[in-house]
Amino acid sequence: MKILILAGLMMSSGLYAAPIVNKNIATKGSLVTIWPDHLDPDQFYYAPKSLKIAKEEDGTLKFNAFDYKMPGCGLLTKCKNIYISAFYEADFADKDLDEQIAVIKQTKPKARFSPVSYMESKVNFSKLLYPWVRDHECDGKGGQAMDEVSCGMILNGKGIKEIISRLENRRPVVFHNFRSS
Repeated sequence: MKILILAGLMMSSGLYAAPIVNKNIATKGSLVTIWPDHLDPDQFYYAPKSLKIAKEEDGTLKFNAFDYKMPGCGLLTKCKNIYISAFYEADFADKDLDEQIAVIKQTKPKARFSPVSYMESKVNFSKLLYPWVRDHECDGKGGQAMDEVSCGMILNGKGIKEIISRLENRRPVVFHNFRSS
C-alpha cells in the first residue's frame, strides 16, 4: 500500500521526464542529441547519436570473439560459428556535451541537464549485417543514455567469411545501431 501511495505522489507531483524527442536543439554536427522538456523550460535531456565499443581503463576494448563447433556436427555439416560479444558506450567526448550545454546556458542560465531514460533498447541490424547473424542477445532492458549496453551475436557461415575478411583488411566490423524507447 505504501508503495502505491508513493508512486501516486511521484506521478502527481510531476516527477517524470517527457522530452520533446522530435526537437533536437544541439548544434549541427554535434555528436550528442539534446531535447527540451515538455513542461519545464529549464530541463533538458541528452543522449549520444551513436555508440562505440567501450574500453577498459587500460584502453583494452570490451570485445570478445571466439569460434566453436556445434555438438553433433559431422564432416559434411557446416557447423562452425563465431560468437562476438561487446559492450558499447556513448560515442562523444565530454567536451562535446560541455560545448552544447554552454551554448544553451547562454540563453537559459538556469538550464539543467540529465541523460534521457529509456524503457528498453533494441538492436537494428543493417541490411548488410542481418544475413550474417544466426542469433543475437542484443535487446536490453531500460536504463539511461550514458549506460554501457551489451550485445552478443552468433555469426553464420556467411558472416564468418565476411568478418574474417574485414578483420584481415582492417575494415569496420559491426554495422548496427541501437534504438531505445
